Amino acid sequence: MGTLTPVLGSLTQTLGAIQTITSSIDALSGGDRRDLKREQDLAMRNLQQQQNLSERQTANDAKLERERLQLESQKTEAARRKALRRAMARQNVRFGAGGVSRTGSGEAVLLGLYNDSEDQANNNKALDQIRYNAIDNDLANLRQNNLLQRTQLAEQQRLQRMISR
Repeated sequence: MGTLTPVLGSLTQTLGAIQTITSSIDALSGGDRRDLKREQDLAMRNLQQQQNLSERQTANDAKLERERLQLESQKTEAARRKALRRAMARQNVRFGAGGVSRTGSGEAVLLGLYNDSEDQANNNKALDQIRYNAIDNDLANLRQNNLLQRTQLAEQQRLQRMISR
C-alpha cells in the first residue's frame, strides 16, 4: 500500500491538472462564443446601418424623381393645351377663309381636335402613373431585399453559433 499512495497522489494531481485545463478550455471557448456573439451583433448592426442609409438615399432619389416627373408632366400638359389652342385657332381661320361656319361639320372637326388632345392627356397621365409605380416598386424591392439580407445573415449567424458549441 505504501507504493500505491504516491501513485494515487500523482493520479489525483494529474486529474486536477486535466480538470484545470478543461475548465480553462471551457472558459476560453465561452469567451470565443461571447466574441463570436459580439462580432455577429456588430455585423448585423453594420448591415442595418448600411441598409438604412441606402434606403434613405433611395427614398430621397425617389422623391426627387417624382418631383421631376411632376414638373415634366406639368410642362407637357401646358404644351398640349397650347398646341390645342393653336390647332383650334388655325382650324377656325381655315373655316373662316373657306366660308364654313363653326356649326355642323366645323364643330365636329374642332371636337375631334379636342378629343384627340384629351386622349393624349389621358395617355400621358397613364404613362406618369406607370413611372410612379415603377419608382414605388423599386423602393419596395429594396426594402424586401434588405429584409431578406438581414434574415439570411441572422440565420447564418445562428448556424455559426450552433456549430461553435
